[in-house]
Amino acid sequence: MTASQQHLFDAYRAAQHGTPTPPAPGRHDWQTVRELRDTVRDDLRFRAVVAERPAGSYVRAALARVADRFRTVRNAPATRTARPARTAANCN
Repeated sequence: MTASQQHLFDAYRAAQHGTPTPPAPGRHDWQTVRELRDTVRDDLRFRAVVAERPAGSYVRAALARVADRFRTVRNAPATRTARPARTAANCN
């Protein structure tokens, strides 16, 4: 039985019993996804606090690590030596 068929069956049963019809399938999908995301995020924060780690944003921490690597590479001394300027004496 598909979700649409189940919904029609539930709507018919609700009409017979005089109760409100259930919401259509897919109507609250994004709300459910947001609630699950918030639940997982809360669980990760709780586990971080119990493990005595900072309970910050994991995305923000990942971006900070990338930025630190970029700064390290950018500020590192050049490994190649600079070429001497070309003059008429050494052009052949």
